[in-house]
Amino acid sequence: MTPDTAYHEAGHIVFAHLTGICIAVKLTGEHTATQAAAIYDRRHDLAAARARGAGNAEIDYALEEAIIAAAGYVAQERYRQCAGATVSEDELFRDAHGDVLAVRAALGPLRWFEVCDKARSYLAQPGVWQAIERVAEAALQRGALSESQLDALLHSADVDFDLPTGTVLR
Repeated sequence: MTPDTAYHEAGHIVFAHLTGICIAVKLTGEHTATQAAAIYDRRHDLAAARARGAGNAEIDYALEEAIIAAAGYVAQERYRQCAGATVSEDELFRDAHGDVLAVRAALGPLRWFEVCDKARSYLAQPGVWQAIERVAEAALQRGALSESQLDALLHSADVDFDLPTGTVLR
């Protein structure tokens, strides 16, 4: 697994964790060196969304799904910036092709850049980038992370950030 891939997938995972809707998260690096997958349960737990105070749960859920999809792109973009690497929008866009299609399915065409801007604003919140770094570095060391390993990374006593589950991303 490459660092680009690890940070991309870690972005999906941390943002899925933040929504509180997407559970059963697993990061697998068992594919080719340039491909990995962040797998999270996409059950539409609308009752949980309503319990969190979401106004229109179906619309909120679609937006959350879109932001989770864009989170990989913006995490990979930030990783490259932090590493001093060249940030090629074309290359990032190619890496995120499936994510772009997910945003299109959730919100319709032409919303990708708007959703990326929203994801960037959440990425700037305290603790979010630290969580992405923690997950990505663990994935690079281990190659694959189970749900329990990810849970431990995001909730252990030695973390210096607090990521509440169930935050509605809007």
